Amino acid sequence: RLTTSSPASTPIYANLAAVRVKQWRWKGALATALMLTLEIEPSHAKALYRKAQAHRGLKELEAALAAIVQARESRAATGNSDMASLEGFVKKDLAKLEEAK
Repeated sequence: RLTTSSPASTPIYANLAAVRVKQWRWKGALATALMLTLEIEPSHAKALYRKAQAHRGLKELEAALAAIVQARESRAATGNSDMASLEGFVKKDLAKLEEAK
């Protein structure tokens, strides 16, 4: 039986967060990624990536960058091109926001 604190449930929650991102269910994706990173595996690179995606979807750009930084500190995220791409998009979004001000 899997529980939320079981390491065996890590892939399930990582995939659930990915599904919610694909559905543009940002709050659900964020909640799932937070549960995974807070309760099961704090340095889970994919969960941190989903967390950053969800924050970007919610227009919480500073929080998205913070999740990217946190993921970079995880050895598993080193050299992740998806993470680098997401970081570029978030920085562009921030620049547009600053321009609009």
